Amino acid sequence: MKTRTIVALAGAVNIRKGATIMRVLGFILASAAVCLLLAGSASATSTGWVTMRFTGVSPGDGVSTNMGGTTAGVYNHRIYLYPTRWGDLLDGPDPDTLPDQEASQLISSLTYAGGGKDSKGAYTTGAYANVQTFCADFRQYVYTGEDVRRDIFRPADAPIGNGNTPMGDDKAADLRRLWDQYSGYGIGNAPLGTYTANEKSAAFQTCVWEIIYETAAYNVTANTFRVTSGETWTGLANTWLGNLETVDPDIGLRILVSETRQDFAIIVPGVGADPIPEPVTMAGLALGIGSVLTYVRKRRMA
Repeated sequence: MKTRTIVALAGAVNIRKGATIMRVLGFILASAAVCLLLAGSASATSTGWVTMRFTGVSPGDGVSTNMGGTTAGVYNHRIYLYPTRWGDLLDGPDPDTLPDQEASQLISSLTYAGGGKDSKGAYTTGAYANVQTFCADFRQYVYTGEDVRRDIFRPADAPIGNGNTPMGDDKAADLRRLWDQYSGYGIGNAPLGTYTANEKSAAFQTCVWEIIYETAAYNVTANTFRVTSGETWTGLANTWLGNLETVDPDIGLRILVSETRQDFAIIVPGVGADPIPEPVTMAGLALGIGSVLTYVRKRRMA
Protein backbone atom coordinates (compact mmCIF):
# COMPACT_ATOMS: atom_id res chain seq x y z
CA MET A 1 0.00 0.00 0.00
CA LYS A 2 2.83 2.38 0.92
CA THR A 3 4.66 1.44 -2.26
CA ARG A 4 1.63 2.23 -4.37
CA THR A 5 1.20 5.54 -2.54
CA ILE A 6 4.83 6.47 -3.15
CA VAL A 7 4.58 5.51 -6.79
CA ALA A 8 1.38 7.50 -7.14
CA LEU A 9 2.98 10.53 -5.50
CA ALA A 10 6.04 10.20 -7.70
CA GLY A 11 3.78 10.03 -10.71
CA ALA A 12 1.95 13.14 -9.58
CA VAL A 13 5.26 14.96 -9.14
CA ASN A 14 6.37 13.90 -12.60
CA ILE A 15 3.05 15.05 -14.04
CA ARG A 16 3.42 18.39 -12.32
CA LYS A 17 6.99 18.71 -13.58
CA GLY A 18 5.83 17.81 -17.05
CA ALA A 19 3.02 20.33 -16.84
CA THR A 20 5.47 22.97 -15.64
CA ILE A 21 7.81 22.25 -18.53
CA MET A 22 4.92 22.38 -20.97
CA ARG A 23 3.75 25.71 -19.56
CA VAL A 24 7.25 27.17 -19.82
CA LEU A 25 7.59 25.88 -23.36
CA GLY A 26 4.18 27.33 -24.10
CA PHE A 27 5.30 30.74 -22.87
CA ILE A 28 8.49 30.53 -24.95
CA LEU A 29 6.63 29.49 -28.09
CA ALA A 30 4.01 32.18 -27.59
CA SER A 31 6.71 34.78 -27.09
CA ALA A 32 8.51 33.58 -30.19
CA ALA A 33 5.29 33.83 -32.17
CA VAL A 34 4.75 37.41 -30.98
CA CYS A 35 8.37 38.20 -31.82
CA LEU A 36 7.89 36.89 -35.35
CA LEU A 37 4.62 38.80 -35.66
CA LEU A 38 6.34 41.99 -34.59
CA ALA A 39 9.22 41.33 -36.96
CA GLY A 40 6.81 40.69 -39.82
CA SER A 41 4.88 43.86 -39.16
CA ALA A 42 8.10 45.86 -38.86
CA SER A 43 9.35 44.59 -42.19
CA ALA A 44 6.26 46.13 -43.76
CA THR A 45 7.25 49.61 -42.59
CA SER A 46 10.18 51.81 -43.45
CA THR A 47 13.49 51.21 -41.70
CA GLY A 48 14.75 54.76 -41.78
CA TRP A 49 14.61 57.80 -44.03
CA VAL A 50 16.82 60.22 -45.88
CA THR A 51 16.26 63.55 -47.58
CA MET A 52 17.42 63.78 -51.19
CA ARG A 53 17.83 66.50 -53.80
CA PHE A 54 17.21 65.51 -57.42
CA THR A 55 19.92 66.81 -59.79
CA GLY A 56 18.95 65.30 -63.16
CA VAL A 57 18.85 62.19 -65.38
CA SER A 58 22.19 61.13 -66.88
CA PRO A 59 23.02 58.97 -68.70
CA GLY A 60 19.60 58.45 -70.20
CA ASP A 61 17.42 58.61 -73.28
CA GLY A 62 13.97 59.98 -74.05
CA VAL A 63 11.18 57.42 -74.26
CA SER A 64 7.46 57.41 -74.98
CA THR A 65 5.22 54.88 -73.24
CA ASN A 66 1.51 54.21 -72.87
CA MET A 67 1.79 55.92 -69.46
CA GLY A 68 3.45 59.05 -70.86
CA GLY A 69 6.78 60.36 -72.07
CA THR A 70 9.90 60.91 -69.96
CA THR A 71 13.66 60.43 -69.84
CA ALA A 72 14.66 56.88 -68.92
CA GLY A 73 18.02 56.42 -67.28
CA VAL A 74 20.03 57.09 -64.12
CA TYR A 75 18.25 59.48 -61.75
CA ASN A 76 20.98 61.32 -59.89
CA HIS A 77 20.47 62.67 -56.39
CA ARG A 78 22.42 64.45 -53.73
CA ILE A 79 22.20 63.18 -50.15
CA TYR A 80 23.47 65.48 -47.43
CA LEU A 81 25.76 63.81 -44.93
CA TYR A 82 25.48 66.17 -41.99
CA PRO A 83 22.89 64.52 -39.72
CA THR A 84 21.30 67.53 -38.05
CA ARG A 85 20.69 69.28 -41.36
CA TRP A 86 17.79 66.93 -42.10
CA GLY A 87 17.12 65.52 -38.65
CA ASP A 88 18.47 62.09 -39.62
CA LEU A 89 19.52 60.56 -36.29
CA LEU A 90 21.98 57.97 -37.48
CA ASP A 91 22.27 55.94 -34.29
CA GLY A 92 18.77 56.04 -32.95
CA PRO A 93 15.08 56.37 -33.78
CA ASP A 94 13.99 59.29 -35.93
CA PRO A 95 11.02 61.55 -35.07
CA ASP A 96 8.67 58.83 -36.37
CA THR A 97 10.14 56.36 -33.85
CA LEU A 98 11.38 54.18 -36.71
CA PRO A 99 14.89 52.74 -36.55
CA ASP A 100 17.35 54.54 -38.78
CA GLN A 101 19.78 51.64 -39.11
CA GLU A 102 19.49 51.54 -42.90
CA ALA A 103 19.68 55.30 -43.27
CA SER A 104 22.86 55.16 -41.22
CA GLN A 105 24.19 52.30 -43.33
CA LEU A 106 23.34 54.11 -46.55
CA ILE A 107 24.90 57.41 -45.54
CA SER A 108 28.02 55.77 -44.09
CA SER A 109 28.56 53.93 -47.39
CA LEU A 110 28.52 57.11 -49.48
CA THR A 111 31.67 58.75 -50.76
CA TYR A 112 32.00 62.39 -49.76
CA ALA A 113 31.48 64.55 -52.84
CA GLY A 114 31.56 68.14 -51.67
CA GLY A 115 30.14 70.86 -49.50
CA GLY A 116 32.97 71.21 -47.04
CA LYS A 117 34.57 69.74 -43.94
CA ASP A 118 35.82 71.48 -40.84
CA SER A 119 39.43 71.58 -39.62
CA LYS A 120 39.01 68.17 -37.95
CA GLY A 121 37.66 66.53 -41.08
CA ALA A 122 34.04 66.38 -39.88
CA TYR A 123 31.24 67.09 -42.34
CA THR A 124 29.87 70.63 -42.34
CA THR A 125 26.20 71.43 -42.82
CA GLY A 126 26.67 71.57 -46.59
CA ALA A 127 28.50 68.25 -46.98
CA TYR A 128 26.90 65.87 -49.46
CA ALA A 129 27.38 62.76 -51.58
CA ASN A 130 26.05 62.01 -55.04
CA VAL A 131 24.04 58.82 -55.54
CA GLN A 132 22.74 57.00 -58.59
CA THR A 133 19.20 55.62 -58.47
CA PHE A 134 16.52 54.34 -60.82
CA CYS A 135 12.91 55.47 -60.84
CA ALA A 136 10.41 53.06 -59.26
CA ASP A 137 7.34 55.23 -59.80
CA PHE A 138 6.28 56.32 -63.28
CA ARG A 139 3.04 58.01 -62.22
CA GLN A 140 4.46 60.81 -60.04
CA TYR A 141 6.95 63.60 -60.69
CA VAL A 142 10.27 64.82 -59.35
CA TYR A 143 11.65 68.33 -59.68
CA THR A 144 15.28 69.38 -60.08
CA GLY A 145 16.69 71.05 -56.97
CA GLU A 146 13.79 70.05 -54.71
CA ASP A 147 14.59 68.48 -51.33
CA VAL A 148 12.34 65.48 -50.61
CA ARG A 149 12.24 63.15 -47.63
CA ARG A 150 11.92 59.50 -48.60
CA ASP A 151 11.30 56.48 -46.40
CA ILE A 152 13.37 53.34 -46.98
CA PHE A 153 11.31 50.24 -47.81
CA ARG A 154 12.05 46.67 -48.78
CA PRO A 155 10.94 46.26 -52.41
CA ALA A 156 8.23 43.74 -51.50
CA ASP A 157 6.60 46.23 -49.11
CA ALA A 158 6.99 49.37 -51.22
CA PRO A 159 3.76 50.65 -52.79
CA ILE A 160 3.39 50.59 -56.56
CA GLY A 161 3.36 54.18 -57.74
CA ASN A 162 1.29 56.44 -55.51
CA GLY A 163 -1.16 53.66 -54.64
CA ASN A 164 -1.49 51.38 -51.62
CA THR A 165 -0.75 48.04 -53.29
CA PRO A 166 2.68 46.66 -52.34
CA MET A 167 4.91 45.19 -55.03
CA GLY A 168 4.99 41.78 -53.40
CA ASP A 169 7.65 39.10 -53.22
CA ASP A 170 7.67 38.08 -56.90
CA LYS A 171 8.30 41.57 -58.27
CA ALA A 172 10.84 42.22 -55.52
CA ALA A 173 12.73 39.04 -56.42
CA ASP A 174 12.82 39.97 -60.11
CA LEU A 175 14.03 43.49 -59.31
CA ARG A 176 16.87 42.04 -57.25
CA ARG A 177 17.73 39.61 -60.06
CA LEU A 178 17.78 42.51 -62.51
CA TRP A 179 20.15 44.50 -60.27
CA ASP A 180 22.36 41.50 -59.60
CA GLN A 181 22.93 40.75 -63.27
CA TYR A 182 22.59 43.97 -65.23
CA SER A 183 22.89 47.11 -63.07
CA GLY A 184 26.50 47.52 -64.19
CA TYR A 185 25.22 48.15 -67.69
CA GLY A 186 22.41 50.37 -66.42
CA ILE A 187 24.73 52.89 -64.81
CA GLY A 188 26.93 52.96 -67.89
CA ASN A 189 29.99 51.27 -66.40
CA ALA A 190 30.19 48.13 -68.53
CA PRO A 191 30.70 48.06 -72.30
CA LEU A 192 28.07 46.25 -74.33
CA GLY A 193 28.50 45.97 -78.07
CA THR A 194 27.36 49.02 -80.00
CA TYR A 195 25.01 50.35 -77.29
CA THR A 196 25.84 53.73 -75.84
CA ALA A 197 25.71 54.55 -72.12
CA ASN A 198 22.48 56.45 -72.72
CA GLU A 199 20.85 53.47 -74.44
CA LYS A 200 21.97 50.96 -71.79
CA SER A 201 20.71 53.15 -68.97
CA ALA A 202 17.37 53.70 -70.70
CA ALA A 203 17.01 49.95 -71.29
CA PHE A 204 17.72 49.17 -67.64
CA GLN A 205 15.33 51.82 -66.38
CA THR A 206 12.61 50.54 -68.67
CA CYS A 207 13.15 47.04 -67.27
CA VAL A 208 12.56 48.42 -63.78
CA TRP A 209 9.25 49.96 -64.81
CA GLU A 210 8.26 46.81 -66.68
CA ILE A 211 8.78 44.59 -63.62
CA ILE A 212 6.91 46.96 -61.32
CA TYR A 213 3.88 47.70 -63.51
CA GLU A 214 3.51 44.66 -65.78
CA THR A 215 0.75 42.15 -65.05
CA ALA A 216 1.49 39.78 -67.95
CA ALA A 217 4.68 38.29 -69.38
CA TYR A 218 7.58 40.73 -69.50
CA ASN A 219 7.81 42.57 -72.80
CA VAL A 220 8.64 46.28 -72.82
CA THR A 221 6.76 46.82 -76.10
CA ALA A 222 3.49 45.07 -75.16
CA ASN A 223 0.82 44.55 -72.50
CA THR A 224 0.18 46.67 -69.37
CA PHE A 225 3.31 48.81 -69.50
CA ARG A 226 4.88 49.32 -72.92
CA VAL A 227 7.22 51.53 -74.89
CA THR A 228 5.32 53.09 -77.77
CA SER A 229 8.23 54.69 -79.62
CA GLY A 230 10.64 52.77 -81.84
CA GLU A 231 13.67 52.77 -79.54
CA THR A 232 16.75 50.80 -80.62
CA TRP A 233 17.34 49.37 -77.13
CA THR A 234 13.97 47.67 -76.46
CA GLY A 235 15.36 44.35 -77.71
CA LEU A 236 18.21 44.65 -75.20
CA ALA A 237 15.71 45.30 -72.39
CA ASN A 238 13.65 42.23 -73.34
CA THR A 239 16.80 40.11 -73.47
CA TRP A 240 17.64 41.08 -69.91
CA LEU A 241 14.08 40.46 -68.73
CA GLY A 242 14.11 37.03 -70.34
CA ASN A 243 17.26 36.03 -68.48
CA LEU A 244 16.64 36.85 -64.83
CA GLU A 245 18.37 33.90 -63.22
CA THR A 246 20.83 34.40 -60.39
CA VAL A 247 20.62 36.71 -57.42
CA ASP A 248 23.04 37.56 -54.62
CA PRO A 249 21.22 37.16 -51.26
CA ASP A 250 23.29 40.01 -49.84
CA ILE A 251 21.99 42.60 -52.30
CA GLY A 252 20.29 45.24 -50.16
CA LEU A 253 17.98 46.69 -52.78
CA ARG A 254 15.63 49.25 -51.25
CA ILE A 255 12.89 51.57 -52.51
CA LEU A 256 12.98 55.19 -51.32
CA VAL A 257 9.32 56.18 -51.06
CA SER A 258 7.63 59.59 -51.04
CA GLU A 259 3.87 60.11 -50.84
CA THR A 260 3.92 63.07 -53.23
CA ARG A 261 6.99 62.58 -55.44
CA GLN A 262 8.56 59.75 -57.43
CA ASP A 263 9.99 56.74 -55.64
CA PHE A 264 13.51 55.50 -56.40
CA ALA A 265 15.41 52.23 -56.11
CA ILE A 266 18.89 52.15 -54.59
CA ILE A 267 21.36 49.64 -53.19
CA VAL A 268 22.04 49.95 -49.45
CA PRO A 269 25.32 48.05 -48.93
CA GLY A 270 25.52 45.57 -46.09
CA VAL A 271 21.86 45.28 -45.11
CA GLY A 272 20.94 42.16 -47.08
CA ALA A 273 17.63 41.26 -48.61
CA ASP A 274 15.37 41.04 -45.57
CA PRO A 275 16.68 42.58 -42.33
CA ILE A 276 14.72 42.59 -39.08
CA PRO A 277 15.07 45.93 -37.31
CA GLU A 278 17.10 45.49 -34.14
CA PRO A 279 14.60 47.17 -31.78
CA VAL A 280 11.95 44.63 -32.81
CA THR A 281 14.29 41.69 -32.26
CA MET A 282 15.21 42.97 -28.81
CA ALA A 283 11.56 43.57 -27.94
CA GLY A 284 10.70 40.00 -28.84
CA LEU A 285 13.62 38.64 -26.84
CA ALA A 286 12.68 40.75 -23.83
CA LEU A 287 9.08 39.56 -24.11
CA GLY A 288 10.17 35.92 -24.15
CA ILE A 289 12.48 36.25 -21.15
CA GLY A 290 9.93 38.34 -19.28
CA SER A 291 7.20 35.75 -19.80
CA VAL A 292 9.33 32.93 -18.41
CA LEU A 293 10.52 34.97 -15.41
CA THR A 294 6.95 36.00 -14.60
CA TYR A 295 5.82 32.39 -14.67
CA VAL A 296 8.69 31.22 -12.45
CA ARG A 297 7.99 34.02 -9.96
CA LYS A 298 4.32 33.02 -9.74
CA ARG A 299 5.28 29.39 -9.20
CA ARG A 300 7.54 30.31 -6.30
CA MET A 301 4.81 32.40 -4.67
CA ALA A 302 2.22 29.61 -5.03
